[in-house]
Amino acid sequence: MSSALITGSLRGIGRAIARRFAADGYDVVVNYRTSAEGAASVVDAIERDTASDARAVRADVSDPEAAADLVATGVEAFGGLDHVVNNAGVDQHVYTESLSPADFDRVMDV
Repeated sequence: MSSALITGSLRGIGRAIARRFAADGYDVVVNYRTSAEGAASVVDAIERDTASDARAVRADVSDPEAAADLVATGVEAFGGLDHVVNNAGVDQHVYTESLSPADFDRVMDV
């Protein structure tokens, strides 16, 4: 079976992408940073509604080592990764020109 890793897949577009890949027959790595409960909800929905397998993996993708571990976990779980969707993002509720240099770097790192 083919597999996909979706970063930032707890809600919204990322969740929809993860569920769509699963509906299309892909095993899915559900990436999250803070909410294990939210990730479990996505995994449960995928496994309930499809024949696909799903794994929740915590990783802050702005950390290169954590991102590498995330990919390695997906490869180990499913024997490889056929697709990676970089959906993760951070939400800064300010105009771009008002971002501090540190906040701008954080947005770009993810």
